[in-house]
Amino acid sequence: MYNLRGVCLVALLCALCGGALLSADEYQTTVFRGGADDAIHSAGAWLDQPQLRLTSFGEAGAKGSCVVGDACGPQNGAGCDLGACCACDPGLVAFVEWTNWKVRSKALTFGYLQTTTQLEQRTVTNLDSLSISLPRRDGIRVGLGYRFPSCWDVIWTYAYYYTNDETSITTPVDAVLLMPISRAWRGDTNLLNVNAIQARTAFKYDVNDLEIGRRFILGDCANLRLFGGFRWAIISQEESINGLEGNETPTTFALTRRTRVDAYGLRMGGEGRWQLGGSGISVFGRGAGSVLAGIFDTESTALLQGGYLVYRQEATRALPVLEAAAGVAWSLNNLDVSAGYEMATWFNLASFSPGAVPDNNLLLDGFFVRLAYRY
Repeated sequence: MYNLRGVCLVALLCALCGGALLSADEYQTTVFRGGADDAIHSAGAWLDQPQLRLTSFGEAGAKGSCVVGDACGPQNGAGCDLGACCACDPGLVAFVEWTNWKVRSKALTFGYLQTTTQLEQRTVTNLDSLSISLPRRDGIRVGLGYRFPSCWDVIWTYAYYYTNDETSITTPVDAVLLMPISRAWRGDTNLLNVNAIQARTAFKYDVNDLEIGRRFILGDCANLRLFGGFRWAIISQEESINGLEGNETPTTFALTRRTRVDAYGLRMGGEGRWQLGGSGISVFGRGAGSVLAGIFDTESTALLQGGYLVYRQEATRALPVLEAAAGVAWSLNNLDVSAGYEMATWFNLASFSPGAVPDNNLLLDGFFVRLAYRY
């Protein structure tokens, strides 16, 4: 009697386990919390869950909560639709983006203005640095990719930016105008006493990114995309400095430098988005890091004291890059409009100054507006 009951109980357990395995094979998903099937409808409910359940588009469709081609937007003016139906909806993705950046670097310093003041028994010397302040300029960034039903995607992005500026200064009364001249072949820097300086600088930025990403659904109102891929960058820098050398019998001097950097390497990062209620408005944050190998091709020419010198150098050095961005987005069906502020620091990049500048990092920061559409 007891043996028959035991056999029946074992058979029932086996049937239940087999059904569960068949269900798991049909709709694969990664589970990070208990098997509760209740949906997460608000940020408060999301915070109450110590663990999260990641859902795929296929699972959501199998449960009847969405169908391929469904519009992504607030349901009856309430709730969120950043869940599996929208965040993993497959299709071709294209975007165009307007950028407005500014270049910042200590390497933009091209000279020093020295003044001397006598205070009682002491002589005070003031040294003010002279730099070119490159203005904010508009740029463009475009992208094209494909999103798969499994929440994986492949995206190619291209960014272009160009800026230039010029300035001039003449030695004022009771002051000395100095210009640092870096002599890389000798490993030192010489301060040149000049009467007038006219400086021009240009910066050109071409960057391609090819990345593979995976979007994780953290609930009906939030998702997270992790990505990694390859970066290829071509950055050109040009400078031209000329003027008069000396005070009593001024002579003409001219310095030029052209640097082209071909960099390639790996890039990884993540972007999170949290929708605010049922308005279609969401906030997002993005961060990324790259480790690139930069090949520097530099040519410097100098006309000083009647002599002409040409110096060429090709070197390879590491170019780490750190990026961060934050902003607000608005989504309606297949259209997404986002805007925000971003910063990117390129280490070991700048080579503007004719002098030896210890801090040769370069910062790009500014605003952006993106228009994206999914087919």
